Amino acid sequence: MKLQVMATTDILNQDWYDKNEKPINSLQQQVYRVNSNIHILEKIFLFPFEVVYSDYPLVWGLIIDSLFETSALIIWKSVVDTESGRYTVQKLKKEIYRNLVDANYRNRLKEICKDVDFDRSATKLRKEITKFRDEHVSSFSFKINGAPTSREIDGRKLIFEELKELRYDLNLLYNAINFNTEGKWLPNQYNPDFVSPDGKKEQSDIDQLFETLMKYSNWLNLPERSANIWSVVRKNMSESDVAYMNKYRSFYGLNKIS
Repeated sequence: MKLQVMATTDILNQDWYDKNEKPINSLQQQVYRVNSNIHILEKIFLFPFEVVYSDYPLVWGLIIDSLFETSALIIWKSVVDTESGRYTVQKLKKEIYRNLVDANYRNRLKEICKDVDFDRSATKLRKEITKFRDEHVSSFSFKINGAPTSREIDGRKLIFEELKELRYDLNLLYNAINFNTEGKWLPNQYNPDFVSPDGKKEQSDIDQLFETLMKYSNWLNLPERSANIWSVVRKNMSESDVAYMNKYRSFYGLNKIS
């Protein structure tokens, strides 16, 4: 149950919530943001840039770095930074407990936090995200005077797995103080479990973007756009390369190559 719902259903002290609504909502939006960032990063890493563009374009290297570093800093702020009256997940948990007006919900919150070993998990996450931030944020950026190399991308993918684990731990803590009623903390268009009231599953903006990049790429349309260049390229393609291209050509209604 989200805090906004608790505050309007006499479970949570309404006066306390009204006075603290801004920092409470700020923390929630940060949780949504880090999950959205990681969702987008996953999509970026899945797109075959090296096939379609021969390498990662510089702009995508900059986007990867921006989303990567922002996500690490958000997690750090959410469990470490207490300046300017900002709520960490730990501080918000204590305040929620104090302001639950129903003893049954206080007991339930205790049980949930015990199940996830809340305090120990929060302490562990504080240490891990601080170490991660010190090692990787601002000290491990792609060069801005050229496209990132395959080796750099592979290195970032390995570190990305660490970031996803830290995000998982943040979600675990934040879910606990919301009584485990939320799941992925993603906007509807990024949430694979969301279905609109009319039963339709809308395509997300990031999926639309990558579909457009692929559909109109020179790589996919080279046989039609430049027969002379294509004849040279085709001679150097393996059967697996052909099969890979045909998978996408078929999807977008283009004739298969042979």
